Amino acid sequence: MPELEQRAVTTWRWWSTDDLTSAEVQVFPDNLVDLVRQASELVRTEAANPPGEL
Repeated sequence: MPELEQRAVTTWRWWSTDDLTSAEVQVFPDNLVDLVRQASELVRTEAANPPGEL
C-alpha cells in the first residue's frame, strides 16, 4: 500500500461543523456539514428523550 494511502486509512480526525465549514478542503458528500448537523440533532433529541423501559 502506498504511503499516502496508508496514512489516509490509518489517520483520522473528528471535525466539527465549524471546522468543515471554514476548512479549505473538499469533502464528500457535498452536503456533509448538513448531514453532520442533522445527526447531531438526532443524538441530542434521543439523549433528552430516552425510550421508556420495557
